[in-house]
Amino acid sequence: HDPSGQTVDMARFLADTGRDILDSAGVSGRIRLTVDADPIHVGPDVSVPLGLISSELMANTLEHGFPGDAGGQIGVTLSQAAEAGRAVLSIRDNGQGLPQDFDIDKTRSLGLSIARQFAKQLGGTLVMERRPEGGTEARLEFSY
Repeated sequence: HDPSGQTVDMARFLADTGRDILDSAGVSGRIRLTVDADPIHVGPDVSVPLGLISSELMANTLEHGFPGDAGGQIGVTLSQAAEAGRAVLSIRDNGQGLPQDFDIDKTRSLGLSIARQFAKQLGGTLVMERRPEGGTEARLEFSY
C-alpha cells in the first residue's frame, strides 16, 4: 500500500494476500500458489472491491476445491486487457471442480453474491466455470 494512500500495487497485494490466506488456513504445505500479475496500480475505489473479490475467490477455492487433506495448485493472474483501462483477474485451481449444475447467477452463497455486486461496481463481469483439464476458473474483467 502506498503510504500517501493514493494507490495500491495489485500485483504485490495479490501475492501477499494469497500467501496470508494459505497460511491462515494452514494449507501452505499442500496447496501451492503462483501469482503472475502485471504491475497495475489502482486507487482505493478499485483496490477495496478488487481485494474483497480476490480474497473471496481464493477462500472458496480452498474450501470447495480442496476438501479435507487434498493438495493442489492455485494460480492467480492479473493482466491488462486489450481495451485500455480494463484488466482481467483469473483465479484457477486443479481441485475437484464445480458441480455440473453450478450457475453463479443462481448461487445462494452470500460471499459470491457480494463478489458479483462488487464486480458490477467495477463495471465488470465475474464468471466461474469448470476447466476442461479439471478444477475451476473464476475470471473477473473490470475497469480500473
